[in-house]
Amino acid sequence: MTSDPRRLKRDGMDPSVVAPDPTQYPERVLQIGEGRFLRGFADWLIQQLNQREVFQGRVVVIAPRASGGENIRKLREQDGRFTVKLQGLDEGRIVDRDEVITVVSRALDPVSEWSTVLSTAENAEMALVISNTTEAGIEYRPEVFETGRCPTSFPAKLAAYLYHRYQYFFGDPTRGMTVLPTELVEKNGDQLRSIVRHHAQDWELPISFIDWLMTANRFCNTLVDRIVTGYPEGTDAQTLAQRLGYLDAFYTVAEPFYLWAIEADARLRSLWPADRLPQGIRFVEDVTPFQLTKVRILNGAHTALYPLACLAGISTVAEAMNDKVLGPFVEHLVMDEIIQALADPWPGSQESTMAASEPAEEDGSDEAMDQPLALPVLQAYAETTFERFRNPFLHHQVSALGLNNQAKIRARLLGTVHDYADRFGSAPPRLALSLAAHWIVAQDTDEVSKGGQTVPRASQLVATMEEEGARRVVDPVALWLAQAAVWGEDLTNVAGLLDQVVAGVQAIRQNGVETAIQTIFSI
Repeated sequence: MTSDPRRLKRDGMDPSVVAPDPTQYPERVLQIGEGRFLRGFADWLIQQLNQREVFQGRVVVIAPRASGGENIRKLREQDGRFTVKLQGLDEGRIVDRDEVITVVSRALDPVSEWSTVLSTAENAEMALVISNTTEAGIEYRPEVFETGRCPTSFPAKLAAYLYHRYQYFFGDPTRGMTVLPTELVEKNGDQLRSIVRHHAQDWELPISFIDWLMTANRFCNTLVDRIVTGYPEGTDAQTLAQRLGYLDAFYTVAEPFYLWAIEADARLRSLWPADRLPQGIRFVEDVTPFQLTKVRILNGAHTALYPLACLAGISTVAEAMNDKVLGPFVEHLVMDEIIQALADPWPGSQESTMAASEPAEEDGSDEAMDQPLALPVLQAYAETTFERFRNPFLHHQVSALGLNNQAKIRARLLGTVHDYADRFGSAPPRLALSLAAHWIVAQDTDEVSKGGQTVPRASQLVATMEEEGARRVVDPVALWLAQAAVWGEDLTNVAGLLDQVVAGVQAIRQNGVETAIQTIFSI
């Protein structure tokens, strides 16, 4: 280690720190997105595949937005190299190690280097497109197509890129590409394909190209699951550089857990042979059960926990899960309500797990998720989720869980409320208490729904309503639950929900959240 660490580069590094650079590997991946998630998820994976000699390919990274130009410049300064720290718990064992990622061959700014970006489409070895442009990236925005000019939006860039490839290879159907979007959008591949086709039609590109686009290329629906952060909290760049022995502007921290469920086509299965894949990759017929499982269990538990932790004065998810009252409450909520509402009522006998951490030597074609909604599978995923929530290295702030809270309640919790009530005849009691806590927290919170509609503070709800010309007093909790404009329905129609939420509000106000939980659920 030197007193003046150098930037992480190919030359001059200790061979024990940086693995040999696979410069003989061809460029096979166009990565649209230079952010930390793809560094700690896709690039990290490709490094594992290369080390196993499964894939043997390199990555060309481009920025999806003009604002990414600075990141591209910094990545170039490091010759495309960066460090991923795996840090967290894996089956109770602490994982804490650095891995230098060497798979990025070039980093390009499409705004100033569009012709160079297009030239990569002329490479017959280029087979995959991987993207992460946030959920807002997969949306249609009309724009004019001009030869030689970089389009603005991500789908428009992809449309122009594929059109150039189509022209260069004269429509050869064997030169289509497999597109793997990682944006957290339902049916992300289907949606992206539709938008790319929309651009091609708007631009009046040849019908033969649109046919090639739809038949020679595969846009795979995927579901990704891994928590990836930036610099470790409380660690500045210089301190980190002194520890590593080199400067790394793209140091990335990722938890050990890894899941990438892909509706894979034959081309991808050939490039990434299933029998040699890390166990965190799943080739599946339909990612919908994976999406549903993650949203209901992991995301749902976060949203249910948020108001309870706020009222208990707890600041991080790990602290909440280690609390003697909130931790068991969340575990019972997931196991006894979310999973019971979600599980296939006729689960298969095969016990398997969705959990996957760092790559192991197990067969990647493991049929662990043949029955993803079977009760044993959901229970195993839940246990892994609890371990992830207790990650001692991840300082996940509870306050961050409350962003866009009304929309999260609707997307993550209401499905469980309905499914549980349908199956058991009444609303789930622990989720009802969480909704009571949400109502209390909402007293001082302004919410804005996805559609831009301002939702009034719960304290501002008028406790009267018109009914057959007469005014009658209505509990403000009932008015909150009855807001169809917010929830998409009147939640007071769910059997038992209103009474449970009202009782929960009263219990929390009288005794505090933890005493209310202990009293109601005998924790």
